[in-house]
Amino acid sequence: MARLALRDVCKSFGSRQVLKNISFQVEDGELVTILGPSGCGKTTMLRVIAGIETVDSGEILIGDRVVNDLPPKDRQVAMVFQEYAIYPHMDVFDNIAYGLRAHGAPKRLVDEKVRQAAKMLGLADKIHRSPGELSGGELQRVALCRAIVRDADVFLFDEPLSNLDPKMRAQVRADIVRIHKTLSLTGVFVTHDQVEALTIGSRVILMNSGEIAQIGRPEDLYYEPANTYVASFMGAPGMNLLEARLTRTGERILAEVGDSTLELCGTSMDQALRAFNAAKVDSYVAVILGIRPEDMRFGQSEIPASETNQIRGRLRLIEALGTERALHFSLVGSNKGEEFIVVTPSRASRADLDKEFNVICDMTRVRLFDHETGEAF
Repeated sequence: MARLALRDVCKSFGSRQVLKNISFQVEDGELVTILGPSGCGKTTMLRVIAGIETVDSGEILIGDRVVNDLPPKDRQVAMVFQEYAIYPHMDVFDNIAYGLRAHGAPKRLVDEKVRQAAKMLGLADKIHRSPGELSGGELQRVALCRAIVRDADVFLFDEPLSNLDPKMRAQVRADIVRIHKTLSLTGVFVTHDQVEALTIGSRVILMNSGEIAQIGRPEDLYYEPANTYVASFMGAPGMNLLEARLTRTGERILAEVGDSTLELCGTSMDQALRAFNAAKVDSYVAVILGIRPEDMRFGQSEIPASETNQIRGRLRLIEALGTERALHFSLVGSNKGEEFIVVTPSRASRADLDKEFNVICDMTRVRLFDHETGEAF
């Protein structure tokens, strides 16, 4: 295995810049996930690492080698595609062995590696079956076997689970995690699925329109988003982002949200002080206040709205999410028209549509963002 590094990599297709000064490093034996919506540059990044596409500028290093000018076959990279890319006229054994044979590996080594990989992925009793006899999950396991027998320096996974049903996706996802731990693969796993990104990678690279929005551990992106894009993208539902006005009253800092008032505490106080310093004012400053749906609960409608740390909202929608419910409230007194917050209470509570409730916020979990740039304080 080897370390992978990208340094200021740019790539355009015509006038459209797909990758903009991309820089990151994957350590030897580390599996990193690249997450983002369709069209953000995830697959293009894999293709330039593999050598399928050339970069306009910047460097790609595998180990200590700059590989920009090397063809794909000389980069020591193995790639698993979204489509299985299985040869239908070959049985499982020959599909797995294809790359080894193409590189002139001895017959005995081919047999040993193929059988070892097939056993690791539960295909030992299927190596002489044709692809037409296999399920989608088994076909993707064949593709994984074909990659891992290569002993490549870097392994690239381009949304390999997206064509599988949810149950099979979970099983193959667990296989990939197990293989990585067993073989200490250096790899990059591209996905648009948050569950895959958060469970497979030790670090997540979140992309936005060809740029890196944030790199970090899964919990960092979820609990400490660098900007409003990360905050809204991570989580289902995403973080509530509300227009707020901070004011100082002695030692206290209050956030006015619609007709409600919240008192900041803990780390949110530190963020608020940074917001005042950045604005170079002492009286008030406009910010975006972020809070996760699970860090809110709703109280009875008769609780006075003037109490701090409660937001007045009218219940508009109850959304069933398996064992959870997502409650959508329209903010009372918002000057932005109909502004919504989403709450996922930890236990079922009686709630009637179109009634007003006080949504109680855990102010230790609040995050503040710059009103203009969206960057976190």
